[in-house]
This record gives sequence, structure tokens and C-alpha cells, in this order.
Amino acid sequence: PFVEKPRLATSTKAALEMSLRVSLERAERRIGTGHVVLAVLRSERGTVARALACADVDRSVLRDSVGAVM
Repeated sequence: PFVEKPRLATSTKAALEMSLRVSLERAERRIGTGHVVLAVLRSERGTVARALACADVDRSVLRDSVGAVM
């Protein structure tokens, strides 16, 4: 049976591409959830950035914490 490719939003594609970059920068051969989180934290725009700003979360501190546990 024919299976259609899933359609991803532009922001989703960008997050996945950034996840790949994060993985490559860390010299890792896979993309895991931590890479996706780090990629999303890099973005200064979007829902996640707005939510973190509203909660007074320092993204750089959060990014460092996530990177440390990976």
C-alpha cells in the first residue's frame, strides 16, 4: 500500500535540521531528544521562546544544563 509522507510544518523542519547540526557539533552519530531540546532552545522566536520568556527562564542556563546531562 502507498504510504504518504508526513507533512511537517516549516518550524518543525527547522528544529529537526538544527537538531542534526547540534548532533554534528557534539560529534555524535545520532539525533536524540536532547539534541531536539537543544535545537529548540537555540531559537529566539516561536512558542517555546515565548513560553520560556514568560516563565523568566534563562535559556542559556537551561541549554547548559541540558547539554551537561547528555
